[in-house]
Amino acid sequence: MNDPCRHERWQYCRRKFSNGTLHFGVQCLDCLNVIKLEKHSQKLWLKPEAIPVHAPIHAWIDPDSSSDQRGLFDE
Repeated sequence: MNDPCRHERWQYCRRKFSNGTLHFGVQCLDCLNVIKLEKHSQKLWLKPEAIPVHAPIHAWIDPDSSSDQRGLFDE
């Protein structure tokens, strides 16, 4: 049985969906899930103005990608 991820390492991310919409959120760097944080009222997707001004926003890492993309961003 796997222990659940504690989401200790995370980053702000942006994800472009197939319909062209752009969403912003917080992605765990261990399990690669988009997560909810208390500091953002447990919201999964965030408005751009909810992200701190100087916080870097990285490209979303697809957990279903055939290769391990952790740490590689399309900036």
